[in-house]
Amino acid sequence: MAAFTTRSNIRGVTRDLPAGTPVDAVVVVGRVQGLVVPRAAVVEDPQNGNTLLFVLSTAPDGTKRFVSRVVTIDAQNDTSVRVTAGVRGGERVAAQGGVDLLAPAGGSN
Repeated sequence: MAAFTTRSNIRGVTRDLPAGTPVDAVVVVGRVQGLVVPRAAVVEDPQNGNTLLFVLSTAPDGTKRFVSRVVTIDAQNDTSVRVTAGVRGGERVAAQGGVDLLAPAGGSN
């Protein structure tokens, strides 16, 4: 983390706030789009190195199963990953246990 000193005009702050009063602020320096999923949901395929999520799918006969989906991630921390391609908002993903779904009987494509 970096610390910087700056002067700013901030809407919504009373004018009688003394100069030099410490404040906590979040400064947005850019925006990106993507979906955030638990880090435990992301699996690396040991055979080809692809980054995978397991997405709930409904077959024509109505049965549901998790199928693997190759995804692109661009940011992560200790608990979350931002997915920028390969899954859409509203789709359900396996939040954990994806490694178990890699097994031949687990429903991987």
